[in-house]
Amino acid sequence: MSLNGPIHSTYVEVFQQKESLEKTLDLIMKNKQSLIEFVKGYAPEEVLYVACGSSYWLSMSACLTMQRETGIRCSAIKSGDVVMNGACYERGYKRPLLICPSRSGMTAETVIAAKKFKEWYGAKVLVITAADTGKECTLGDLGDYVIRLPWMMEKARMQTRSFCNMYLSCIVLSAILSDNNDILSDIRWYIDNYDSLAPDAAQRAESICNSEFKEYEFIVSLGTGCQYGLAVEAGYIQLEICRSLAGYFATLEYRHGPYLTNDDKTLFCLFSTSVEIEREEKVIGELKRDKGRVITVSDNVHFGQADWNFTVGRKIAPEIVALYGLMLMYGIAYFRALQKGVNPDMPAQGDPTRPIRPEGFIRSV
Repeated sequence: MSLNGPIHSTYVEVFQQKESLEKTLDLIMKNKQSLIEFVKGYAPEEVLYVACGSSYWLSMSACLTMQRETGIRCSAIKSGDVVMNGACYERGYKRPLLICPSRSGMTAETVIAAKKFKEWYGAKVLVITAADTGKECTLGDLGDYVIRLPWMMEKARMQTRSFCNMYLSCIVLSAILSDNNDILSDIRWYIDNYDSLAPDAAQRAESICNSEFKEYEFIVSLGTGCQYGLAVEAGYIQLEICRSLAGYFATLEYRHGPYLTNDDKTLFCLFSTSVEIEREEKVIGELKRDKGRVITVSDNVHFGQADWNFTVGRKIAPEIVALYGLMLMYGIAYFRALQKGVNPDMPAQGDPTRPIRPEGFIRSV
């Protein structure tokens, strides 16, 4: 399968996101003042990102950006943990603001968790959803402020475009609350240059899957800090779209045990913050020791030991690097699915002779 073959919805939703990202940025900037007034008027002592599935992964990254930018303590919480272990959460916070990203706006566990935090703390809730005005949206009914992004909804089963748009909205929110115009400029640059970055990433992803390292059997995604949640999603999506064996670890954690699974059929993708470059180079050397092959994703750093360097070509915020790297990893999952005879839009409808992942891998929507 190649770029010359049939194009599935997943391909469009991964590599043709410019319009949706632009709409998301424009909407939030249009509502900049009301968002600032809402958050600062409430004056939270901490911010909690409460979500399920992939929305939780993006929250793991977004909460660290918010904490860095505002100086307010932030954390990400699995909605399901609140449902199952309420006693662990009902007394540990002070004046929390909840941010609840949910593609459908109906995620059952997040609805329950939001209700509990309102009951326990009188918490304000900011909801980010694809549910448009007038559509059923239980979280929207609970929310004190609702950001609606209907253009991000996919035709394919998996969250790709919606993930990127919800994550982008979280980053823009952090930037406007801290008045960080550098991040906003970086976001604008990425969107403006998306139509050149995306085709290049698609072609190179296809080449890795179909010729340069088609024999890989295990794929591992590594990241740290505000990139970690997106690195997790980058690994997780391999399980979902193409049913590949995959892992996802913090950059300096893989060496403490999981490296024992590394061999010459392992493909790594390391998301670089471009800060601790010497440490990242050392990690790459360790990954190569057992003949694994390594992709690096950075702003504009060339890692000499890496097999493939993917960069945006300029110094830019690590959040944008993570978005770019996630697009690449979505692409690898897409082309691997085609190679394996799996329908990337609806993996359960792929080749019935191939093993099907456990039901637990189907993400919440």
